[in-house]
Amino acid sequence: VISTKRDQEYQASLYAQGRTKFGKRVTNADGIKNKSYHQSGNAWDAVPTDSKGAILWNDSKKFKQMADIAVSLGITAGFYFRSISDSPHFQI
Repeated sequence: VISTKRDQEYQASLYAQGRTKFGKRVTNADGIKNKSYHQSGNAWDAVPTDSKGAILWNDSKKFKQMADIAVSLGITAGFYFRSISDSPHFQI
């Protein structure tokens, strides 16, 4: 788990990426009008790692495995979002 609850300021900062700040768009939730599940504590970001703890950012097979397990437990997985790819994201 690499991210859990966020405040409005941090969420707004993430929303600015790829819009008014350098970087790739990582969220559609601006933190004000459109709040993230992270702000209510109902979302978290989790990533697969290797045996040494290095994050496997490019291992889509592992992200899919995590997403499929989450979905089987009734958890929404960002891996399957249509509007923005968010493989590490999970929410209830």
